[in-house]
Amino acid sequence: MIKINHLSERVYKVMADRFKINRNTSMKAWLLYISAIWREADKSIHDKECSRFVYSRLELILADMILLIVALLHYLGVRNIENLLRRRLDENDRDNMKLKK
Repeated sequence: MIKINHLSERVYKVMADRFKINRNTSMKAWLLYISAIWREADKSIHDKECSRFVYSRLELILADMILLIVALLHYLGVRNIENLLRRRLDENDRDNMKLKK
């Protein structure tokens, strides 16, 4: 299993290089980068092109989106990203249970 907390510094560095991000990058710019990847994903929904790793273009783009979001969480100072994700998953699960009742 990948430990997101251990990779977040590296993820931040790689994404910062790719998107020319630095400590002065605005939140709006971060969200625009995420939006650009989202638009790429939308374009590739029906694309059957596969990479050398046998992942579809859509899967690779969505993985990039996850990496950029992990980089943003690191940038924001979240020290335990895994715990944040677990808590949000639990909260969503509880909310779903309430809606089903």
